[in-house]
Amino acid sequence: MKFTTAEERSLKMMLKRLPGVPREFRFRELNEATDGFAETSKLGQGGFGIVYKGVLRKENDMVIAVRSSQERPWKGKTTSLRSSLSSIDCAIRTL
Repeated sequence: MKFTTAEERSLKMMLKRLPGVPREFRFRELNEATDGFAETSKLGQGGFGIVYKGVLRKENDMVIAVRSSQERPWKGKTTSLRSSLSSIDCAIRTL
């Protein structure tokens, strides 16, 4: 079966909304959610990077975890940052 470009876009959007599929956010959204990746938002650090707690105001104050792959690679630069992001509703509410 061959899809048209519009059908492919529609299918990709539907797949992105499935439960458990990581969402993509713009750096601006993640920066705002973590108060500029503030030290006070830092949850921990390990071999895979630093994890920050964030709150997405436009998503009904959804609490999230944002993992950066390096220690603040954007500081002093204009670069894009791809972060793994996962909703951690219950786990983070205890903090």
